[in-house]
Amino acid sequence: LGAILAYFQQNYCLASPLLNQRPREKEREQIKSVFSDFNRQFELITNDHRDIVVPDVNLASKLREDCQKIVLSKYRPFYEKYRQVNFTKNPDKYFKYTPESIANTIDNLFNATL
Repeated sequence: LGAILAYFQQNYCLASPLLNQRPREKEREQIKSVFSDFNRQFELITNDHRDIVVPDVNLASKLREDCQKIVLSKYRPFYEKYRQVNFTKNPDKYFKYTPESIANTIDNLFNATL
């Protein structure tokens, strides 16, 4: 999940049109790219971690909590900001995950009771 955070930190600044303006084509493409790449990375990483079991319940809980803090601290503001921006005709393609669905997905990682 650290890869998601690193990518997000690196690319967050690229997609920054003002909320009150319609983004230009280049900005729309950058926003689309950030969401598409995030979605792809999130799916790859969570699929890779789905089979990892942490038998220590407290440690597993701490890992989930830390992952949520890391990912959601960057994703939630980005999601909320661009949810208000008309940058695509296909919002479901880019808003694939809500912050709540990301939290739920992470909540199911490292579980010893699979």
